[in-house]
Amino acid sequence: MSGSISSESRTQSKPAPGDSTPKQRVTGNGGGLPEALSKRWVAYALAAGAGMLGISQPASAGIIYTRTDIYFTSGSVFIDLNHDGTNDFKFIIGPGGQGLALDVNGNLNSGAGVVGRGASASALVSGAMIGPKAPFLPVKSRSALMAEVWLNTSTETSFKGQWGRAHDKYLGLRFDIDGQVHYGWAEFNVEGYAFELEATLLGYAYDTVPNQAIEAGQTTSASYATPEPATLGLLALGFLGLAAWRRRKPEPLA
Repeated sequence: MSGSISSESRTQSKPAPGDSTPKQRVTGNGGGLPEALSKRWVAYALAAGAGMLGISQPASAGIIYTRTDIYFTSGSVFIDLNHDGTNDFKFIIGPGGQGLALDVNGNLNSGAGVVGRGASASALVSGAMIGPKAPFLPVKSRSALMAEVWLNTSTETSFKGQWGRAHDKYLGLRFDIDGQVHYGWAEFNVEGYAFELEATLLGYAYDTVPNQAIEAGQTTSASYATPEPATLGLLALGFLGLAAWRRRKPEPLA
């Protein structure tokens, strides 16, 4: 700990008449403990209080949310979730098995994955949990299907995947930052027609805390309850703190 704490200088009171032994005045403890013992208690309380404060404080954390309005019907759209200059995911509209397809690719991020099953990405509703327990498809070097549309007959359009006509749905994301796993989401509106796919990327977010789950659509971190610093100090001070608490506690009304 930097700096130092200075204690009050010891002083001696004048001896009472007929008493040749000087009496030492007790200072700084409210008048109950000998000074040496009081100082030991205070030193212990300060150390304990500092330790308790260190344990109780939450790690610096937050959700980074990026709002967008990117509309596309062909080609590729990239997102850089943590804004480090490297794109983490790529979304492609192009020829599919029977028509047009919207796919998502991890753009070679080592831990890239999307929530889904088989080879198709899931269209999640708001509030869905995206984290270690979710089923992820690895997409580091391959793509997962979001939607495919084709004209089945002269009048009937067929769809494959969960995103053919999805409004305000969320794609669950997993990716690596410096070797640590992070979770996030991307929000899309998707419309499919006989010979056309329209996609709008509405926004994306990720949690800065490694391995911590995030809800689909969540844009702010959960609040962390922290003990009142004054209360921690009193807990650290033990019975000295209890005495101080009693002194500051309001008297009951008559």
